[in-house]
Amino acid sequence: MSMPLVQLGVTQQPPTSKISDLLENTPPRDGQTARHWFEVLLDHISAFSSSDRNKLLGLPFVPMGPPSALKFLPPTKCYLNQGSKPKLYAKLSVFVNFGDRANDFLCACGLKNQVVIEDIAEVLIENPQQFFDFAGGYEDFLVELRKIAYQRRDISNPTLHKMSDKHALLGVRRQKAEDQDEWHYNHKFLTSQEVTIVNDSDDYQLFSDRLFITPQEEEVLEHTYININLW
Repeated sequence: MSMPLVQLGVTQQPPTSKISDLLENTPPRDGQTARHWFEVLLDHISAFSSSDRNKLLGLPFVPMGPPSALKFLPPTKCYLNQGSKPKLYAKLSVFVNFGDRANDFLCACGLKNQVVIEDIAEVLIENPQQFFDFAGGYEDFLVELRKIAYQRRDISNPTLHKMSDKHALLGVRRQKAEDQDEWHYNHKFLTSQEVTIVNDSDDYQLFSDRLFITPQEEEVLEHTYININLW
């Protein structure tokens, strides 16, 4: 037996636009309320047209955080919490679980079951320095960058284009102080046009303190940077 919509403060058979307006203007403000709302709405999901569902994909109505720092996210920006997950993903992504029936409603609205490489690339593009810090620094960041490189074919062309155009690619520059013999390495996020691919090691020796290059001895990353540059 379906749960009546009157529980949400609307008439029993309202136009679906009324329901989307409710979620847009007065979304549930805590987990318990959200669970109840989503369970009620699951029983009426068949009434939503394709355009209605498309609107729900982008509506920020999933509550997150304590009342003092409450924010709302669209279902498409959330992932179903199914237990264990990589620590980095837990830091970079938002995982939710409101119970089976409520989750089913959110899945119909775009909730994702798992983090895929396209999502990781998008997070990197959005805030590369935060990604770097959450990964744990240079070496651990390279591990994640290699994953993106190896799975590049699973990343959409628009995302690859953004990766090329924005300051999302890690460049490395080595410099040596006048009174020191050791090289010091600087890291910076750059566009594909700002990262140099080293083809001539002799020339590089002359200008290495001025150029940001791809991480050295990382052939898969170099090939990926070259391909991304084509976008």
